[in-house]
Amino acid sequence: FIWPAPSADEADKSSYEHSTWVRSLNGEWLLHWSPEPWLRPGDFYNPEYNRTEWKSIVVPSTLERQGFGTPIYTNSVYPFRTNPPFVMDEPAINYTTYKERNPVGSYCRYFAVPEEWDGKQIILHLAGVSSAAYVWINGHKVGYTQDSRLPAEFNITPHLIKGTNLLMIETYKYCDGSYLEDQDYWRLSGIYRDVFIRAVPQVSIWDIYACPGLDLKNKQGRVVLYYTIANFSDKAAEKMSLSVTIKSPDGKLIGKKQQFKLEDFNAGFGDEVMLPEMHIGNIELWSDEKPNQYTVYIELMKQGRPVQVYKLPVAFRTIEIRGDALFLNGEKFKIRGVNRHEFSPDQGWYVTVEEMVRDIQLMKQANINFVRTAHYPNDPRWYELCNEYGMMVMDEANVESHGLSYHKKILPGDDPVWSKVCVERMKRMVIRDRQQ
Repeated sequence: FIWPAPSADEADKSSYEHSTWVRSLNGEWLLHWSPEPWLRPGDFYNPEYNRTEWKSIVVPSTLERQGFGTPIYTNSVYPFRTNPPFVMDEPAINYTTYKERNPVGSYCRYFAVPEEWDGKQIILHLAGVSSAAYVWINGHKVGYTQDSRLPAEFNITPHLIKGTNLLMIETYKYCDGSYLEDQDYWRLSGIYRDVFIRAVPQVSIWDIYACPGLDLKNKQGRVVLYYTIANFSDKAAEKMSLSVTIKSPDGKLIGKKQQFKLEDFNAGFGDEVMLPEMHIGNIELWSDEKPNQYTVYIELMKQGRPVQVYKLPVAFRTIEIRGDALFLNGEKFKIRGVNRHEFSPDQGWYVTVEEMVRDIQLMKQANINFVRTAHYPNDPRWYELCNEYGMMVMDEANVESHGLSYHKKILPGDDPVWSKVCVERMKRMVIRDRQQ
């Protein structure tokens, strides 16, 4: 996951956990847990609400592994009564959901925005919440999200005040999206991935990614960049440009810095723009044995000074199918793969970086070269580690409906009412992970 920074030096120092324009909201939060929605504190988001009796919980974590509610393991059966799109119908008496119909976590946390972020848009980033959540800032409702395995972002700028701000998040264990999250795993809930606030310049590159190309015979590489500008205008374009620098795996500059005037491109608000193809020359290939990675720096410049800088990892490799064989970089390649659930024996869905590294080390020791993210998008750091250690990845969208469609052509197979949400989940996964 790529965070922008105010300069190339700061971009070099940035990581998923640490960046000049990113602040973690991980840590101790206040929590009220309710086994059923009608028992939740309905106006808990009011700044004046009395929370003195609330418990404390560490975020990220799963509610069940912190002692709130019951963890449930099920394979191809939904943990609630099946009646799509509803999840609140009364189930059989032997179901956990008979007494814990749809547990709700009411979370509370105070935070301050760094003074040096004045004038920027402030975005709240929820990396993973199960299965749905409402969000309030200082008593103002800012939005709703569902899809447990992909991030949600909210522009909270209009609702912020100087000094201390109040963030409230209300999570639900089940929602209509749970019909597409019927994987064979433990059913858990809560804020189980990282929470950040981040700063974004008013005029900024909102999205950017690189598409590498390769002439395998001559080992010649090329890169095409695609970007989307936010809060842009023709007047702003006259003063702004993009500078692109490419470095080799050993950190050496490749060629000269390339400059592109934004006024030369038709970049309206929300338009995706393609820059001219950049040729790199002789390149080192990426493989599971030699995971060589290049770095592309993109600087958004205003009157010659950097406004925003992205540092993108780029690698070169080819994958082909010839007959019944798979070829990596022109050589026959045998997949030695495993399925991997994102799971910790301690915290369930919350997996630390150290545990991720240990997983990959054990896989490499076992001569594994391919991993399937069974059956949903993983933590962004997992993909970074796979790139670094040389592990090929089959990324999977958070779409599985065993409880209704196992060996049947229903939900979402032949029912068009589910088409949009299925496509949306796959599209969002591609956008998040295409630069990993």
